[in-house]
Amino acid sequence: SSRYRVRSSPTTWGGRSCVWRVYDGRDEASGCDVSIFYFPKDQLSHVDKPVRDRVVELMRQGVERMRRWPHPSMVRIVGEMQETAHGIVVPTERVALSLEHWCATVKGDPSSPLASFQTASDVALGAAAIADALHHLHTHAGLVHCALCPSSVFLDVRGAWKLWDLD
Repeated sequence: SSRYRVRSSPTTWGGRSCVWRVYDGRDEASGCDVSIFYFPKDQLSHVDKPVRDRVVELMRQGVERMRRWPHPSMVRIVGEMQETAHGIVVPTERVALSLEHWCATVKGDPSSPLASFQTASDVALGAAAIADALHHLHTHAGLVHCALCPSSVFLDVRGAWKLWDLD
């Protein structure tokens, strides 16, 4: 959308099977930094149309659940989901990277500057924040997150853990 200025290459990835590409962006109206989550539908080109349609519907429903049941420890959606023939676009609060991306980077290069981004106490606080978000979803929405894994957790720019992926 022309409302957002978006970098040309993704800064991270995540979600179930890491299907979401995440781009840094800026909301031109407010001047705020955002992240743009993009699900490219061409990832599903190898599956039958009924399966492809069902997966896309589940992605839509997951985004709607994120919007309907917000929590401080969940990635906050800041604009309308948009869908085109090519993909689904969701503007959110700015995230730095997925926990999956962080783990892969630190495992591949323990001397990476990202290694110091999360200390043992940060990990404990992050796990508690995700547990709080899961409790919120279960208690208030009657939902169970069935795909909790490092790719469904994002770190914001301050290092706080945020849950994503309710499809």
